[in-house]
Amino acid sequence: MTKKEIIDLIANGNLGEAIKGLPGVVAEHLQNDVILLQSRLNGLERQERLGTIDHGTAGIERARITSAVLSMLSSD
Repeated sequence: MTKKEIIDLIANGNLGEAIKGLPGVVAEHLQNDVILLQSRLNGLERQERLGTIDHGTAGIERARITSAVLSMLSSD
């Protein structure tokens, strides 16, 4: 997967798929950060399923994760 494809996935609302593609395009020293982002997204989705997080807070966290992904792509 290319950086452009990852950005397209994000633009289409497929943040989870975008994160799955990160290991192939970011530097090795960022691999642990990729794992942490995947974990954050999984936790967020779990909270949403359980209804333990309100919509506004979930949106803010999703935006933070998205920003971190885009930052990772531009720093490499």
